[in-house]
Amino acid sequence: MKVFLAGGTGALGHYLLPALIRSGYSVTVVARSQEKANWIKESGATPIKVDLFSESAVKEAVKGHDIVINMTTNVPPLSKSWSQKAWEPHNNIRRIVSKNLAQAALQAKSSKFIQESVVFFYADNGNQWIDEDSPLKANGWEQPALTAEKNALSLQGTGVKPVVLRFGNFYAPNSEHTISTIKAARYWISTILGMKHHYYPMIHIYDAAEAVVAAIKAEEGIYNVVDDEPLTKGQLDEALAQALGKGGLFRVPMFPIPKSSVAADFLFRSLRVSNKKFKEATGWNPKYKTASEALKLVVNELNQKPKTSL
Repeated sequence: MKVFLAGGTGALGHYLLPALIRSGYSVTVVARSQEKANWIKESGATPIKVDLFSESAVKEAVKGHDIVINMTTNVPPLSKSWSQKAWEPHNNIRRIVSKNLAQAALQAKSSKFIQESVVFFYADNGNQWIDEDSPLKANGWEQPALTAEKNALSLQGTGVKPVVLRFGNFYAPNSEHTISTIKAARYWISTILGMKHHYYPMIHIYDAAEAVVAAIKAEEGIYNVVDDEPLTKGQLDEALAQALGKGGLFRVPMFPIPKSSVAADFLFRSLRVSNKKFKEATGWNPKYKTASEALKLVVNELNQKPKTSL
């Protein structure tokens, strides 16, 4: 089976491409530089240079592929994540690239289209579990992700089965956000903002990559991809402090952020998200059941051999 992979050279792609190769797929991967093209070849896949914002170029590139996977993102670094302007490239990718790839999959008569999304626009549900049928709370921040989901789900009934994967927050030793979070924690500062008792869904990138591979055989629909037991933000702080051998972390006060702002609305949500539907549909099981199990391993790996995304 031939897979067309967009977003295969970043933090997630570092795990996803090898997972696809191990599973026996023939993979074509979008490469934006010669360095990335070389890594793709070394991994056993075929690099291709294509402007994902060009509808015609994408349709030409996707021809002949059975599966189309869109994991493209451009998340700004933690230091710039409060700037709406910094999110514009990422939002444009979600709006435009998702549409181009979905339409290309349709023209190519692919059997499956897999679209990346996030769990963070569910409404606050306290300590109760959240599943794929739980209500959303729209405030504008999540609109690009919902547009990407809509572009994917527009394929229903066309012969191309769309699968939307709503991921928790990625963490791994090659994630720039994880590296920034750990750097701050070394100085006793927590970058996990919000209330300590609120749940915060996460997923190790290794498990996220394995989930994408498992999704190839899933029925069409929306699935949450998170670890088995999301921790509260306070528990995450404790787990990170223990991983670093520290007594505790200083939590940044919320008072500088207006409660009426989009950022505050998001930060004050408690999201105890369930992965039950995806596990039952695919047989996928996360290697890291909860972030407290893996954070110490991530810190140790960074200490021994720091990694960066390609």
